[in-house]
Amino acid sequence: MEPSPRIHVRPHLAVTALRVLILAVLAGFGLALVLSYGHKGKPQAVITMAPSSPTPPGQGPVLNKSDEFEISGSREGRPAFTLSARTVTGFEGDRKLMDGVRLTLHDEEGGSITVTGLNGQFDAPSRRAQLTGDVHIEGADGLSLSTGTLFYDSDRDMIFTADPITFRVGGLEGEGRGLNYLASERQIKIPDQVRLRVTAEDGTPTTTVSAGDLLASLRGNTAVFTDDVRLERGGDVLRGNYMKLVFDESRRHVTSLSAFGDVVATLAHSAQGPPSELHADSFKARLAGPGEAM
Repeated sequence: MEPSPRIHVRPHLAVTALRVLILAVLAGFGLALVLSYGHKGKPQAVITMAPSSPTPPGQGPVLNKSDEFEISGSREGRPAFTLSARTVTGFEGDRKLMDGVRLTLHDEEGGSITVTGLNGQFDAPSRRAQLTGDVHIEGADGLSLSTGTLFYDSDRDMIFTADPITFRVGGLEGEGRGLNYLASERQIKIPDQVRLRVTAEDGTPTTTVSAGDLLASLRGNTAVFTDDVRLERGGDVLRGNYMKLVFDESRRHVTSLSAFGDVVATLAHSAQGPPSELHADSFKARLAGPGEAM
């Protein structure tokens, strides 16, 4: 009996698998062609065009522009402030950039001060304004003040800055760093590097005061100095931790002064002898009029 021929299955399986693989590749290639129809290369980047108007970065889209702007506020039925500008640009979020800015603050007694600046911003939701560039303050009582940047807070009825300032009122002039001005109380606070000069018109020696802090009341004609206070007049020197000066109505003469805390008074050399020095916990003096010695 002849042996039956062997059937080799493995070669047939390999051929079949190869055909299936080729068909799968062709099918995938065809599917890729269908899906990529109408597309060439990588997707294009999305390009966003910036607005053609000169919008400052971070301010958002411009909503409106105008050549005149004015807004006012009241407090308890009386005028509180008026803010105006030569030109204004409004941005999203009720924020406004202004040129040629003028801010008028009204106090309870009917007086006012005017603040001007080259540029400014106004934020209606927070009721705050900022003035920048050659900022000047002028008051009906003779107050004149200059600085670089100034802020106004309507809720607190206060103007303030951290910049160096120069000021003048009556016969008083000086400089310092920083300012808080309460419009309703007509009160000035300079928190750092204070230097004040009192100049009279009758030839009286100029009084100079340097201190770390000043709180002045325009209504009461007083100035309170703290933090290493030093007063000089002629050859006399008075030092202390706290010093209060009271001025006459013209603010050209010191009518009284008080000093407290490690007070040292050095009186100038006179015909009677060398300079004398006095140490005390407190010192008070009342000056009767122009030319009065300390």
